[in-house]
Amino acid sequence: MNQAECRSFFKSVVFVHFPSINSWLMENSVDPVATVEAWALTLENISVNEATSVILRWTSDRLPRPDARQMQDIALNIKAVVDRDRHESRKHLIVKEIRDTTPLVKRMPIKMARYYQAISRNATRYRNNEISLAECEELNAEILRRADIGQGLEGYEQDALASTGASDDR
Repeated sequence: MNQAECRSFFKSVVFVHFPSINSWLMENSVDPVATVEAWALTLENISVNEATSVILRWTSDRLPRPDARQMQDIALNIKAVVDRDRHESRKHLIVKEIRDTTPLVKRMPIKMARYYQAISRNATRYRNNEISLAECEELNAEILRRADIGQGLEGYEQDALASTGASDDR
């Protein structure tokens, strides 16, 4: 949030839900406006919705609220909760992705799982711009050809790239 959004957030959300913060600010800060602007620097990568969510969860006791001494560092506390929320959200997405793909690999015979993993690695290499789309398709075609005849994956990259005349020197 920017400076204006931060001032509005503190005025309409924080000071309404926690009037003691406003009182503390007026009594202890040499320049209350500058203090709120300093808090805005701490919250610059936080959206108003994320920050408001923290305040509402503290108010409704769905989240343990900071004690009176910690309220002096309200911006740092809000940022810490939002950072923790973001981390948990990313962790849930990663766990979901693992759960979505793991059963498929576990159900496959070991050799088939290796073919699937090789194709998946090629897709990652393509997304990371390590290989071109044509090379990715050629490598995957070679993997599928070898899977059809029950051949292992040893040397499949050299065979696939040699058949297209491409070089894997990168």
